[in-house]
Amino acid sequence: MKKSTTLHGDTRTRWGSLSWFTKPMKDFRLRRTAVPNSKAAQSNNTYTRCTELPLYNFIRCIVDSDYTYLSRDGIPPPEAETLFEKILLEYIDLTGDEDYSYFIKLTFQVSTLQTKITAIEKALNYLVKNPSQEIEDGLRGLGYTLPSLDDEIAYFKALERVKNKTKGMYIDLQRRIFDLENVRKSQKNTKISEQYFTSSLIEVSKYMKYHVNPREITVAEYAEVIKRMQNEYRQWQTSKA
Repeated sequence: MKKSTTLHGDTRTRWGSLSWFTKPMKDFRLRRTAVPNSKAAQSNNTYTRCTELPLYNFIRCIVDSDYTYLSRDGIPPPEAETLFEKILLEYIDLTGDEDYSYFIKLTFQVSTLQTKITAIEKALNYLVKNPSQEIEDGLRGLGYTLPSLDDEIAYFKALERVKNKTKGMYIDLQRRIFDLENVRKSQKNTKISEQYFTSSLIEVSKYMKYHVNPREITVAEYAEVIKRMQNEYRQWQTSKA
């Protein structure tokens, strides 16, 4: 079979000749061959709590679905999507705003599904023309079963099954987008984006009376400030009533 041939500063390792495929794949990328030598080393390199994760890294994860920012060395940890979902739920709990929390969770789910669908579609389009062990392993890493290309009939039937499963994911994506749009309308068209966090940080900086650098504040600290601001605003509204 033919094979295809760091907060972390601005230096982050890339994915070589497969970057056109792995860039949209984000957390669903092919696993790098360089892995920590032990679970202890892996744990030391991975952010697992809001009290550890810099806000900048959190923004990259939620806006770009780039889970390499969950590690200190730029290597995505195993089960990165699951890990970030736990961090996201912790952040939701810290903010204490149920409506906002549901909105954040939907945003994460939509972004994750879009990334996964795009990655799988690119993988399938590539494999139909250019079998690649690396990309096949990437799909296997997502839980899909692919036989050897030695049995071409079974191989291409397996690719068709992957394609059919992707259709189900697309239906799920449309449903979540519909829910997200409804929530967004009820929250004055709020959208979780780079601009959203930029605007939020401006308000946080005004409140704190100094420039808040997202690389120097943790997610937990940011959530605490947001919670205080929200509480003070509610108290102000109550006093006006």
